[in-house]
Order: sequence, then C-alpha cells, then structure tokens
Amino acid sequence: ILDGRDEALRCSAVRALQQSTRAPSLLLPRLLAAKDAEEAWSLVHLIRPNADRLGSAERKKLAAAALRFLDKGDRRAEPFLHLFRHIDDRGYARTFLDRATRAKRAKKYTEAERNLRLISKSPHFDGEARFQLALMSLLASGSELSPNSPKTRQALEALRRTAQRPDFDLEAHLKKEGRVLGPEGLYAVGFGLIEGRGALRDVGARLLRAQVKKGPRTKVGRKAKAKLTTEGLA
Repeated sequence: ILDGRDEALRCSAVRALQQSTRAPSLLLPRLLAAKDAEEAWSLVHLIRPNADRLGSAERKKLAAAALRFLDKGDRRAEPFLHLFRHIDDRGYARTFLDRATRAKRAKKYTEAERNLRLISKSPHFDGEARFQLALMSLLASGSELSPNSPKTRQALEALRRTAQRPDFDLEAHLKKEGRVLGPEGLYAVGFGLIEGRGALRDVGARLLRAQVKKGPRTKVGRKAKAKLTTEGLA
C-alpha cells in the first residue's frame, strides 16, 4: 500500500501506521533494508511516533545499522541516527562518548573530535565532554598546532568557555592530559590562556613556566620563556 499509486489509500495507510503501536516493529525490518536515505526518512517518520515500543534487541539492530552507515559515509546514517537519538538520547550520547574514547586512545584525534561533535548538543554533554571536545579539536590540528592557527584558537576559546563553569577545574584537567598534549600542546594552551585575564591568565603562566623548567634549552622551553617575557611574567 505504501508503494502504491493510489494517493488516498497511501495517505490513509500512513495515518494508520503513525497511530499504531505495532507499526515500529512491523516497519523496522523494512527500514533496515531501505535502499537509500529518502526511503529511510519516510520509514523513520512512520516509526517515530511510537518508537518507544521497540524492544531492546530491535534498538540494538537500529543502533548497529546507524553506526555502520556512519562509518561507511552512507547518507542513510542521518535518518538512522535521528531515530536512534530520539529513542534513547542517553544511550546515543554514551555510544559516541565511548567511540571518542577509543579513538583518543588510538591517537585518532580527528575521529574522536567527529564523534564528540555528533553529541555536542545533547543534554548529556557535560563539562568533561566539552573539555574533551576542545582537547581533541586542539590535537586534531596536527601540524597546525600553533597558538596562532585558526583551529587552535577555536579550541582554546572552547577551553576558556569550559573553564567558566565554577565546578570545572581546567588546570587539573590539563595536567591530567599532559602526556596526551605533549610539550607543544601544553605550550599552545599556555600561550592562549596567558593572553586572557584573571585566573585563566595565571593558569597559562604556570603552564608556560612548567615547560621552561622541564626544558629551558628546548625549542618549546625557549618559546615559553619568550612569551612569559613578552607578557611581563618571566
């Protein structure tokens, strides 16, 4: 009926499916077999009103398909992810946090950043997640990891916004991630923060002083000393 040429009959079937609590389970196999994004969206709109009726096993199949399409760069990922998020926003956020963590451990920072951005507007995206997104954005700069590069400046601005939360200790988090950031990363963060005001400026100064202390004759140590001198904090 849904594929028929009788428009009136098709519209009647659509209304009935949207109101039926059995529709999600009946339509999910068809969604999983959808040949393109347009067909997938049509089915998602029919399933969505009563999507909470899908069982645990069905939800796992939906999530697995969504991730498979996403990893393949398939346009069907968008409608599948939309439905996944609608059914279980907390599980959706947890899934991508886990993926980002695994990518970070593998030093695939661009991939980690991409996974975190997919959930950046979720109500479950807390201060820790925002810090990790800024950190991954910074590390994804790669050869552009310079305090003056646009991508680095965007990441530093995100770190500053995260630090504005009274319950978030930015300095403690940066120290914890010291090995991941490395000397160049810590220098870039220190450089960016020291140009600010108040407590953040102090954090930036301490980060740069630490780099000078660790390697006063290294390239990073010399750059950190020069920046401290320029700011009158050497």
